[in-house]
Amino acid sequence: MLLKKLLATARYAPSGINLQPVSWKAISSTEKVQELAESILNWMKTLIAQEHPLAKTFRMERHVTAWEKGEDRICRQAPQVIIAYGLKDNPTAASAATIALTYLDLIAVSYGLGACWGGYIQFAANTDILVKKHLGLRSRENCYGAMLLGYPQHKYSRIPLRNPARITWL
Repeated sequence: MLLKKLLATARYAPSGINLQPVSWKAISSTEKVQELAESILNWMKTLIAQEHPLAKTFRMERHVTAWEKGEDRICRQAPQVIIAYGLKDNPTAASAATIALTYLDLIAVSYGLGACWGGYIQFAANTDILVKKHLGLRSRENCYGAMLLGYPQHKYSRIPLRNPARITWL
């Protein structure tokens, strides 16, 4: 299975004192990915109804409106989602998960896959108990990142342009 190959590579990502604090959850069916997106949309609707500042900051109304028109801006119709998680009290877990997900992001291209970071998934999983429960995360665990995976509709010949590096030489 391709997801196992990707995660076998990602597990070699460095971690502080080689603690390897990252665990993974793989959602490998389109239906389950859409269920996850719907639970995150419900979280967004709650924040909008409460007039929570985050709803405005993250323009959640636009995502809800798009969803109601059949456009998934949360999981982007990805057929698979990988969740990197670990214990909240492990000070190395967040950075190790970010590094491991970066490995996953980079290796996915060599298998012809498109990868996209799922920021709303991470944010909702760590702030909404229902989304956390939906993902099967325990109270002592945090989602440290999510990656949407699938075969891309478009092929790009280069990554988006970046600003020059800001360097202070000492």
